[in-house]
Amino acid sequence: MRASADPGTLSDRWTVRVRLSCMPDSLDTLILDLLEWIGSRPRTYAEVMDAWRTSCPRFPVWEDANDRGFIGCHRQGGESFVSVSALGREFLDAQRPRHAAR
Repeated sequence: MRASADPGTLSDRWTVRVRLSCMPDSLDTLILDLLEWIGSRPRTYAEVMDAWRTSCPRFPVWEDANDRGFIGCHRQGGESFVSVSALGREFLDAQRPRHAAR
């Protein structure tokens, strides 16, 4: 049986993970960089893929951020855009509090 993954449950898991870790690992640091970069201004999907896609299995930044639900994609005016999801913003704000004050 597969458990449902409602946003509250995912949020709680990330909050616990953030509190348990004193120092994020390299992948988390890169994911935080990605989220800050995406959140700084509107980014097209093509722009994000050009800058962040990697074939390195040790640092799947885009893929992992997507799997964690930190990124949202939407279409506007015939173009695809990428944004930081509410869960991604929560993770970013918890890990980098200076970002939350902006």
